[in-house]
Amino acid sequence: MSFFKCVCFSIAVLFAGASSAQDSEQSLEQEVSKMITHIENEGQFIDVAGTPVHIGVYLMQFGKVNVATELLKKGVIEGFVSFPFEGAYLSDAQVAIVEGHLDYFKALIKRYPDKIDAPIKVSDNGDNVTILGLLSTNQHKDKIFYESLLLSALKAGADPRAEVDKGLSPLVMASSFGNNKFIRIVGNYENSLPNPMTESDFFKNPSLTTAELLDEQGVIDAFIELGSENSSNEISTKALHNLWVKMITKGYNSMADILYNELSTRDDFSIDMRTEKGLSGLIASGMSQVYGGNVDYALKLIKFGTDVHQVIQFGDGEGAYETNVIELALPSDNHKFVALMIKNGVNFLHSPSSKSSLIIDMAIRQKAYRSAFIIKTAIEKQAAGS
Repeated sequence: MSFFKCVCFSIAVLFAGASSAQDSEQSLEQEVSKMITHIENEGQFIDVAGTPVHIGVYLMQFGKVNVATELLKKGVIEGFVSFPFEGAYLSDAQVAIVEGHLDYFKALIKRYPDKIDAPIKVSDNGDNVTILGLLSTNQHKDKIFYESLLLSALKAGADPRAEVDKGLSPLVMASSFGNNKFIRIVGNYENSLPNPMTESDFFKNPSLTTAELLDEQGVIDAFIELGSENSSNEISTKALHNLWVKMITKGYNSMADILYNELSTRDDFSIDMRTEKGLSGLIASGMSQVYGGNVDYALKLIKFGTDVHQVIQFGDGEGAYETNVIELALPSDNHKFVALMIKNGVNFLHSPSSKSSLIIDMAIRQKAYRSAFIIKTAIEKQAAGS
């Protein structure tokens, strides 16, 4: 495959009489030396039919991948360079992947470890993708060099869960494309690591920000001050429960613990009681604004005896609709909560209201791609009998 429709003679003369590296009487060192001189005089871009093209990309297209690789290693040319070309954007990383230039690709990610998960511009519309994002599609998976490129990126530290454009990660993209080869290679690689992410690592909330910690402490101080002035028994269970649910939603779990300690002493409180809006503690965990859902508190609620299979009904009569906690977590794409509920036996196949309403279809329609990936994986495991 060639990206160019013309030959640039100003570069060609540097390799005059050589159609390939094997035919050339010049050594690689001599070729690199000539290119260094050329770049010092002319710069890193060359004109191709009126379009400036990165010289590393041009050399790869010209059959001089070894020269481009040496220039990159020596720091003579820059890498991860994107530039406009024929109505789109082209980059050296993209060309290395499309053409399977493994040596250049390895040199690129070795020299720029900080850019391995950086977005690469691929269009005028602002679309960006990482190198793993490029490899997550079906475009290259059947090529002989595919696994070598992917493993090289993973070994260099590329993160298949790093979200880039529109909140999508390479793993989620691979799932949506149906690229099971990408998922399998990533899974095998991660399982081979000495310390892969454990289940307990996954089911953890991210730390609160400084502003959130200060806000939560302010709520705690106000509650303690209120309790010192009035008996906590003067505050209704309903009011305490509403505040408890709100704290779970915000991820303010220290304050939620304080409220639960008080609520658990009251006869008119139950772990699955609902607010007027229909929220229980577990539902609030699944709808939480915490990234992935408030799984820290969901784990506590499970320990306290919450009913993970609770069904939530909306409406009355013929228009009534039933749903479960997994469905309610989808609008926020709280994938960690979804995974925790699946682990605890919650139905992830279809809605309680209708067996024809598949939850994975709901997730995709709501663009809950992380949750869709979790559900798809669970379906495949179930189908395999594991």
